[in-house]
Amino acid sequence: DPARAALLRCWADWADGIAPRALSPWPARVTVFDWGGVRLVALPGEIFAQTGLDLRRALDGDPFAGRTVTFGFADGCPGYIPPAGEYRHGGYEVEEAHRYYGMPAAFAPGAAEMLVAAVRDLAGGHDNGPGSATC
Repeated sequence: DPARAALLRCWADWADGIAPRALSPWPARVTVFDWGGVRLVALPGEIFAQTGLDLRRALDGDPFAGRTVTFGFADGCPGYIPPAGEYRHGGYEVEEAHRYYGMPAAFAPGAAEMLVAAVRDLAGGHDNGPGSATC
């Protein structure tokens, strides 16, 4: 089966070249931009719907509530960034996908919540530079 052979080749390449790497933080760039009264939020990676809902709650009462557009795959795509509650379910996004993105491991629980906190801080004017924060 060619598909299975390709999958196993990918896993073997990952095990040989990427898995042995030392784990280290991955610097995520979060961008919050006001575009004519609409807030654009750019997050890296594949973001879960739950993270979007968490963002909505974090920005509740914000002047841009209801006028915020959030999108992922911005400033790099290191793979899926699951909310902490997803880790107990396991599955492809939590346990396996990092191999295909060239990452030595999945993101630690809490990484998605760090992105939400960075957006909240930037939206509130607490930034670490011109429109972005690293978390």
